[in-house]
Amino acid sequence: MESLTSLWMEMGRVWWQAISSPLFIALYIVIFLLISWSYGRRSPRDKWREMLWPAVLSVLSGLCGGILGSTLLVVVGIDVHNISILALWLIALFLAMIHPRLICFSYAGGLLSLYYLGTAHSAACVPQIIGLIAILHLIESGLILIDGSTQPGRVSIAVGGQNVSGFHLQRFWPLLLVITCTSTAGVGSTMPDWWPLLKCHPADSCGGFYVMLPVLAILGYGETATRVTPRLTVLRSARNLGFYSLILLALALLAAAFPWLNWLAAIFAPLGHEAVIWLGQRSQTCTE
Repeated sequence: MESLTSLWMEMGRVWWQAISSPLFIALYIVIFLLISWSYGRRSPRDKWREMLWPAVLSVLSGLCGGILGSTLLVVVGIDVHNISILALWLIALFLAMIHPRLICFSYAGGLLSLYYLGTAHSAACVPQIIGLIAILHLIESGLILIDGSTQPGRVSIAVGGQNVSGFHLQRFWPLLLVITCTSTAGVGSTMPDWWPLLKCHPADSCGGFYVMLPVLAILGYGETATRVTPRLTVLRSARNLGFYSLILLALALLAAAFPWLNWLAAIFAPLGHEAVIWLGQRSQTCTE
């Protein structure tokens, strides 16, 4: 592939081939039913429209988010060969046993990056780990903005010893993502000279051939709105998460050029995410 256009065309071919395959269609049907069941628990059983239509919106929004995310992942040059996805998941699952919200890759990726930096692990690429986290959260912020306030459920929670009525926002989005991976078999496609934008230090020497692979992922969002309307809560959440994602992506790109910034990017990944959560909680406790 010699140009950005050919890069997109190959990504589109892999994406369409995956989404039209019987296996992915079956998986999407299963996920659609699970999402419908999850949303349906908040609605009367005889109101199928309240259960099915939000699930349809989730699936369609997730497909659009997958296309955008695939474009960012491929163009930026996230190579799963350099990320250690298994290690990320194991750390995330371990952190989830401490607290469910810690399953986010921001914490696992930050810890994994600090470990690699502290041990001078040559097989890892910290800018690409941070870049993956940034892009996933950027997709999530867009999905929250578009679909985050759909079908809010009324709740009553205790605040300061008093019951306060509000809305519980909960959405799930299945994403079909296309990612690149170094081809160790010496077959695949070559990339443009400028690719990847997130370069590793030292440079990967596994060869100049890459393959594009489809990956199914699920993003989720949950929040309770008490002081403000659900739509305003969603706008604030999407804004804060979007700013966090853009700053984190900028740090990843800078770290690819200036390796000493890897430390700052690795530290900012979890701390910045904590700041996003704190801002969301603070907006719910402050009056308008």
